[in-house]
Amino acid sequence: MWWLVPPQEERNYANYVQHLKQKGLIAADEIIDFGGFESVPAEEFIGATLWQLYKSINAPYKSLLKLMLMECYASEYPDTEWLCLNLKELIYQGDFELDDLDPYLLIYEKIEKYLASSFSQERLNLVRLSFYIKIMGSVEDVLEGPVNKQRELFVKNVAEKWGWSGQVYINLTQREHWDIVNAVSEHDIIVRQINHCYRMLSSFAGKYVKDDYKAHDDIKLIGRKLYALLERKPGKIEAISTRSIIHQKEKELSIQEITFASDKLGWGLYQGQGISKHMIDQPIKKAWSLLEILVWLVINDFYDEHGHIYFSATNLKIPTSDLHLIIGDLRAFLATGKELESTSLDVYKRTNKFTSVMLIINLGVTSSDQDKDGKPIMFDDCNVFSYGDKRRNLVVSTDRVSHSNWGQVITHGYEGIEGLFNCLIELINRHQLWMPSQVNVYCYTALWKTDIINQIKNLYATLVRLFADNTEQHAPRYVIAGDNSYYLLQENNGQLAFSKINSDSELMDELAKPQKIYSPIQFGDKVLQNNVVPYILPFNHAHYIQIFFYHRQDQVEIYILDERGSLFFQSHGNSKANHLLTAYSIFLEALINRGALGLVKNIEYYEIYDNDKGLPECSYIEHKSKSMTSYFDLRISGEELSPGK
Repeated sequence: MWWLVPPQEERNYANYVQHLKQKGLIAADEIIDFGGFESVPAEEFIGATLWQLYKSINAPYKSLLKLMLMECYASEYPDTEWLCLNLKELIYQGDFELDDLDPYLLIYEKIEKYLASSFSQERLNLVRLSFYIKIMGSVEDVLEGPVNKQRELFVKNVAEKWGWSGQVYINLTQREHWDIVNAVSEHDIIVRQINHCYRMLSSFAGKYVKDDYKAHDDIKLIGRKLYALLERKPGKIEAISTRSIIHQKEKELSIQEITFASDKLGWGLYQGQGISKHMIDQPIKKAWSLLEILVWLVINDFYDEHGHIYFSATNLKIPTSDLHLIIGDLRAFLATGKELESTSLDVYKRTNKFTSVMLIINLGVTSSDQDKDGKPIMFDDCNVFSYGDKRRNLVVSTDRVSHSNWGQVITHGYEGIEGLFNCLIELINRHQLWMPSQVNVYCYTALWKTDIINQIKNLYATLVRLFADNTEQHAPRYVIAGDNSYYLLQENNGQLAFSKINSDSELMDELAKPQKIYSPIQFGDKVLQNNVVPYILPFNHAHYIQIFFYHRQDQVEIYILDERGSLFFQSHGNSKANHLLTAYSIFLEALINRGALGLVKNIEYYEIYDNDKGLPECSYIEHKSKSMTSYFDLRISGEELSPGK
């Protein structure tokens, strides 16, 4: 029906159609009427633009022309000069030349006129490139000879008609020779254009669209998607939208340790093998961490697995073979994350959280655990967090690569054992990675590689088991040896945190602190090695008090685990175990009978003794308190003072 309404009657579309029906010039059952352009709702405009914005993120050249057209329309709204009306005018005027009626040529001409008023040469060049790619196809497209020549002639005529300079046209026709530098430069221009279009859309919606329009939610979700993919921040890996225009990957790349203006060391990526002085300040890519450079190469597919990477650094030692191995592992990890990534906008309704993580331990770090002959020093019990006689931590650095449900890839570096704890705690607290299989651990150092990987995996699995999704009535504590210290991990206000403890005596004081709820203690390897405490902790359970006595020489050691997991210790000289147990039991039973200890069900008694191997063992014993008449009648009373007294 639309084609039967003359262009000059477009503003009177409905009345004109009714006129044709009343005069019998058309039959109602012989037409399909989709309506005219008397009044195009702003909401329709928003929906079309949103769709193009959504597509432009992954395929910019296919959508930028249409996005720019939407910007032209927005500048004219509500009196928009729609291109379909221009097309219909040409037809009604008898112009049937296909070159004049080509829809993309009409789009280009309108955009060119629009940009001429803003003198934006950068945007105009981008439009020309998009138009050229739309007509000629991508570099990978293979066109038949006659078709290709016909399209080349068409574009050349357009270039002459619109006064493109010879160099502009030559640059467009040489796309198959574009390299990584061209792709990065072009991507920056595209990012600015996409952000400009989104701001235009937001402004248009605020001016013409009602507040209750459902597409406002879509605008927010599109905004989140743009933010997730285009926002630049430290450690976030940028996916280059123009990476597909590179026909041949670089055969030689160099990664160089460089100094930034702040005198801090960082990394630069360069073309070719050698780096001259004038190149050092103009890298293709620069970053604070080496891992960020490597991930950027992989995620944008700029790395040729048959090519060569030249590595130069003073602080890190990484053989070329290890670089290729790291890149291969990164490619496999990122490919898995990409497969799980959702393309639906619904994913942006949820919080941005990691879905999978890759941890690289000691990237470029060489071990110093060697004797004078250069041979590694070996110990029977290899605890990588507290290794050998000097109790050294072997986890020098932790580099994290994470893939999120918003499609973001982010890198972050941590130093030392506390850095490792911070990394693992963040995965549990913020991202709820409660499946240990979601955390992949890699290490490329020759010494202790297997031990490092396995023990970090086991540590994370333990933290997940103890602290993931705990109840309000259960707050376990985990103690691990690290360097010459201990670290206590426990939830506080629903968040897992750790504190450093410097000595055995400080640890015993910490374990004795009263707890608000049941907080059982679990030790990692090498915690209080020469103490009986690790052997009595497994006996603790809620609502029970356990009393342990250990008789050695002229001393009797008393250990008490209370109903909330706190540990009391006292050593008594020149005493008999039975008398001590009776004294303690009388006191504790009196408290229980008075209801001072809450829901304590009973008191259990255990004897600690050394087995045949010289290791402590615990044995349950029956103990009945004697009559209190044979002991002093000791009464303890107290009064709670108001604050300040």
